[in-house]
Amino acid sequence: MRRGRATRFVLALCALALAAAPLHTPLQAQRRTVRGSDIWTNTSGDQRLGPRVVLTWTIDERRSSLGQVPRQLLLVGGIMRDIGGGRRFGAGYAYLHTSPNEDFGPRRASDEHRVWQQFTGAHRTFGATWNHRLRWEQRWIAPEPTAGASRDWAYASRVRHQLRVVRPLDGRAPAASRFYVMPNSELFVRTVGHRGVFFDQSRLGVSLGVGVASRLNLEAGYLRQSIIRADGLHERHDVLQLTGRVPLQSRPR
Repeated sequence: MRRGRATRFVLALCALALAAAPLHTPLQAQRRTVRGSDIWTNTSGDQRLGPRVVLTWTIDERRSSLGQVPRQLLLVGGIMRDIGGGRRFGAGYAYLHTSPNEDFGPRRASDEHRVWQQFTGAHRTFGATWNHRLRWEQRWIAPEPTAGASRDWAYASRVRHQLRVVRPLDGRAPAASRFYVMPNSELFVRTVGHRGVFFDQSRLGVSLGVGVASRLNLEAGYLRQSIIRADGLHERHDVLQLTGRVPLQSRPR
């Protein structure tokens, strides 16, 4: 009975995350919306450093105008610790460089340094694995300085929740599947140092994945990214995502 209630509670949270993703969409007709077509190439992985310690990393290059114009480069690294029941807790650092963009980003390039803490967990329901990531980010952001000027760093923080649902398409168990579909969503909630709406960004997408080696999965899919900027501009990006993922190996016995 307790397990049934827990399952219903988790499913309710998942439904809430998916339903809340588009809530920040601008309601005022006068808000200007700009659209873009991006290509994101991503490499991420997990490497076990000990029986309970895991190194996690991501390299993410984002390009706009169907890959012709550089948009962002994101580097992420951190240490996670197993805390039992398929759950982990950890912290890390991220660096983001944003290139100048006349339509979407700042006119000057900018850099961002992040320190983050996160909790991850997974459970199986309806033949799929539901992967959750709850992350709190502290952010220091500054445009590249003009000649003779010092950098003016601004502080902000936010909470983000990511959900990835891995559903096998080859009849195998989720952990052993070599061909799968992965709906995913992420909701960003501003906490400190942000102006404008409460939910300022969401992502919603779906990918197909293929295991090409014992520790390499390739994924391709579509992502809709929606951002409400502090100046009121609404960015809507249609993204082709190409991902190489190195899954975590089994814990040594």
